Amino acid sequence: MKRMKALIAVLLAACLLVALFAACAKTEAPADTTPAKTDTPAKTDEPAKTEEPAKTDEPAKTEEPAKTEEPEEPTEVIFWISDVYAHGADHLDRLSAAINAITEPNGVTVKPNFMNIGEWISKVQTSLISGERVDLMCYSAGSGITGMVMRNMAMDMTDYLNEYAPETLDLMADYIGACTYGGRIYGVPTLRSYVTNGYFCFNQDMLDEAGLTDLAKNMTTWSEYEQVLAGLYDKFFDQGCYPAAPSLGTMIASTGYYIHGDKFADIENVDTLGASAGVVYTDGEGHVSFAQAKEEYKYALVKTKEWLDKGWLHPDGVYDSQYRADDAITSRVAASELCGSELGVEATKTMRYGAPALCVKQRSGMIQTSTLTGWGIGIPITSEEPEAACKLINMLYTSEPLMRIFVNGVEGEDYEIVDGVAQQKDNMYSNGNFILGNNLLALPLVGNDPDMYDQIRAENAAAQISPYLGFTLDNTELELLISQITAVTDQYSCYLCCGAYSDADYAEYLDKLEAAGVQDYLDAVQAQLSAWLASK
Repeated sequence: MKRMKALIAVLLAACLLVALFAACAKTEAPADTTPAKTDTPAKTDEPAKTEEPAKTDEPAKTEEPAKTEEPEEPTEVIFWISDVYAHGADHLDRLSAAINAITEPNGVTVKPNFMNIGEWISKVQTSLISGERVDLMCYSAGSGITGMVMRNMAMDMTDYLNEYAPETLDLMADYIGACTYGGRIYGVPTLRSYVTNGYFCFNQDMLDEAGLTDLAKNMTTWSEYEQVLAGLYDKFFDQGCYPAAPSLGTMIASTGYYIHGDKFADIENVDTLGASAGVVYTDGEGHVSFAQAKEEYKYALVKTKEWLDKGWLHPDGVYDSQYRADDAITSRVAASELCGSELGVEATKTMRYGAPALCVKQRSGMIQTSTLTGWGIGIPITSEEPEAACKLINMLYTSEPLMRIFVNGVEGEDYEIVDGVAQQKDNMYSNGNFILGNNLLALPLVGNDPDMYDQIRAENAAAQISPYLGFTLDNTELELLISQITAVTDQYSCYLCCGAYSDADYAEYLDKLEAAGVQDYLDAVQAQLSAWLASK
């Protein structure tokens, strides 16, 4: 207490001194007076600084530990993934752990759901219609971006992508227009090979056994392909194996390309404008016409019918639009298939067949809008976490470790890196390098060149480009017509395109398409294309 009184006395004395010198300061000093000396007492204000204990308010700074908030729990994203090799579900737990080890530090926990093609087609639309929560999904067979937008099942991602995936938007700037409707983005195309070529794919062991490998490797005409089919028939038909199998409801009939005579070199690529009704032929002058009525389309039907009548085609695929030719080859009940695929197909088919594959290019593809909308990723309307979904999208286009898991699996468990390529282990996880995200971040499979992705970039750069790239068909006012046309196509196209038809069947097919309003549909497509061309 005495010390306190003493301190108070000192402070009072200091205050008196301050007052005294303040009064003196008001008196003008003589010219020869040194101001610095008269100011010296002001320095005795320093005792006031002894009030610094008041600064012990600084406990505010000691509150900083309270600012170190606990990190927020990652947001769960339910992610539906198209599993073309149908074994992702077998490895779900460990794949999920590997995926989340990468995504959780970025605030996202992924709950993957791998579905094979058959399950995908049957489940996706019914589940979304029923309101089942799905935060992110692949756009692929049976649920393409155009159809999803048309059925109001796709969420407008524009604002979310701008905020949470700007790197992806920069990377995909040249391609994302294909998934843009009314100026708004509803999906992101897979970054992959954009050149879908036509291939003949064979079980090479069977070709070798029949002595047909050299002939198959050097084919340039349909006549030579028929020689290979005839030789396979002679060698293996008695063993219950057919020379070839239709796949997904067709053999060679297509609205995306047309056969002109015997030479593969004369095959014509066509931009179908992404028309979901599947009846559009577009020439190089911007004219739209009826694809199935063209003589070239009928020629393909006739050619397939000849092959079926000769016993060259496995019959199980003739009436089943979900039947896959590669399943038949894997089971050794067929020796070959025709397919559209990208660079690297030989390694992919080798893994699929469980035997060496020989893949011979029949034609080079065209880059068109439908190429970009065939495979991709988007947010369905039932998503509850679109922000986190877009964060995950950004990772899928920028993270090499993450994309290698989705394409190749887990290093050391599913594959080893051998000379720059992925050597898959038997019966372990892998998926197609065209499904989702930035596939150029993944590893080529063994059997491919280590620089395959450089080759893909070069092939993309050199490919035939559709003059209508970027045109997106608006189906909003065409839903009824599309529904009517699709109903007819679903009824007829599989067995027509697999050769099991008569001339009367084909004529009836065309008549029913006309009755379903195909010309009204084509007129509407023409009007949109003409307006787009006029705006350029």
